[in-house]
Amino acid sequence: MLSSRPPFYLRPATNDDEDQCYHIHRASMRDVVAKVYGWDEDFQRAYFAREWDPQEIQVIMMTTTMGSSGVDERKVEEGRGLVGENPGEPNLDESHQEMEGENHLTVGSITLVDKPDCLRLTGFEITPEFQGRGIGTEILRDLQARAAARRVPLYLSVFVVNEQAKALYDRMGFEEIGRSDIKIEMRWVEKAEIGI
Repeated sequence: MLSSRPPFYLRPATNDDEDQCYHIHRASMRDVVAKVYGWDEDFQRAYFAREWDPQEIQVIMMTTTMGSSGVDERKVEEGRGLVGENPGEPNLDESHQEMEGENHLTVGSITLVDKPDCLRLTGFEITPEFQGRGIGTEILRDLQARAAARRVPLYLSVFVVNEQAKALYDRMGFEEIGRSDIKIEMRWVEKAEIGI
């Protein structure tokens, strides 16, 4: 049986991805951040630029056959990009590439800090049009397999108000190890490693 989820892949980010990744950040995190801090576009853009480090970022690309992505292809055809309708957002060339009858769409990014004693997922954003399709689950499974192979924990944090992401992390076996009014710190350790 064929999977109904279109294939995706990760590729290393380049400096050319910064604008596209910012627009994905805004599309995926604006409502959450606004609940916690309020959303100031100028501040968010400057903060994102200051924190941007393509060496730690991988871009999530979705490969679909023409017309099968499940998004409004007219937005893509009109050059409005995948992630929004606002002026100044990336155009067709930045979020969408056609290769031999396939669409290659930028749908998210992950930021992973790889340390000798742990992996830390410091950023994980998928544009809303592609949430709920199993992409996040598959990426977390891959990261868990990498952590298990190295026998190290995988850490992340999530905003308290981001109930959708928290539910995913709970489902994937992460445990809460700390909490503030704003964020929850979570850890995943292979059960065999902790004697369960």
